[in-house]
Amino acid sequence: FAIANATGSYSLPIQFTISLLDDGFNVPVIEVESEIKIKSGEMYNSKISFFDPDMEELSVFIEGPDWIKLKNNQKGEADLIIDSTNQVGVFEFLTVVTDMSGHTSEQISRVIISPIDDDTIGEQTSSTIGFFDSWLARKVSFPNGWNYHFDFGWVYIEKDQKGST
Repeated sequence: FAIANATGSYSLPIQFTISLLDDGFNVPVIEVESEIKIKSGEMYNSKISFFDPDMEELSVFIEGPDWIKLKNNQKGEADLIIDSTNQVGVFEFLTVVTDMSGHTSEQISRVIISPIDDDTIGEQTSSTIGFFDSWLARKVSFPNGWNYHFDFGWVYIEKDQKGST
């Protein structure tokens, strides 16, 4: 490697290390959506896929709400089924794939479930409140002040001493 300048060129040593791994040292690969948006009451079906570069047998499971399930787990893929009946809000589930050598891959996915009809977010979105309040009400609130707004994503809403937002 050489760098040229006005008076000539200089050689710079470059050092690097290459590590070659034998079979059995690769982690499994998983492909699942990181964010899923659905309406309350919908049944959501999707495929997730997974494979091991070392061709080892894999086990796969999901940790999360009991209405999020894996079915038809076949070699390399499974059906992801979400039954959002009576659910509204933001939920997460963890997909875990482990090979026979104990190497594991994990992915957290978010499920955003909005109300069936955005006009029925609440009875108070009638003329008793203003436009600002009606669009602001399209959210799921959490005790720590963070809210998931169905149009804007994560927002932090704080009230002042007078109760204004």
